[in-house]
Amino acid sequence: MIVARTDIAARQVVPADAVETRNLPLEEIPSGAIYRVEDAVGKFTMTEFKAGNPLLAQNLVAPPSGPGSTITSTVKLAALLPNDKVGVVLPAGDLLSQSGDVDIGDRVDILASLVVVGDQEGEAGQVSLMTLQNVSVIKVLQEAQSSGSSSNQSGQAPPRTKITGLVLALDPQDAVF
Repeated sequence: MIVARTDIAARQVVPADAVETRNLPLEEIPSGAIYRVEDAVGKFTMTEFKAGNPLLAQNLVAPPSGPGSTITSTVKLAALLPNDKVGVVLPAGDLLSQSGDVDIGDRVDILASLVVVGDQEGEAGQVSLMTLQNVSVIKVLQEAQSSGSSSNQSGQAPPRTKITGLVLALDPQDAVF
């Protein structure tokens, strides 16, 4: 089976020189153990592997490949999050998101607007408050395109798909806002 030759941190790509093959009795091999080096090298680790510990298939994920590749599952999403952050999805109903100009890696500020009513009649208004600043966008959620819209006979750029949400990396205490 394949074991870690050196410590491999969580959310890292497994390098070829960090793994080795080890023979163990069948009863000592854990469920999900990997038996070929090529099944581990180049994958993202979801957990830390200490030197000598077996690499398990359930704790590795293949990175996206090719130009324009996107990460579409929550397992792969976890590989994008730093250890000290959690992912939060916000609906993308604001003008900036709807413009299509927000992308992965952008940093945004989050404001909250609410209507306040005063003690006197006619005292009311909308107030906007800065809630979070400099928040990293780690994924942009979009409507699925229909299969017919991908072929464009006129040579023009395909239309943008509608952005439906933004996945943000937040500190756990900020995620409860």
